[in-house]
Amino acid sequence: MNKSERKFYARLKRITRWHTLAGKLSDFEGVINDYDAATPEEIRKLKFIHERLYECYRLAKNFLEEIEMS
Repeated sequence: MNKSERKFYARLKRITRWHTLAGKLSDFEGVINDYDAATPEEIRKLKFIHERLYECYRLAKNFLEEIEMS
């Protein structure tokens, strides 16, 4: 395998990793926003978790965009 092939496959692996991570982080939306039969304390905790997961999702999407642009 020559140098250009190694670079191509390394880039492909990075893109795949960040794409998979962003996809899995986006799956949280339906679970976190389901407040059915939740107490007010549980709702506050779910909202806190949602904020953190959304921040992680946004970071993963930004990293993915950076890799795709390079």
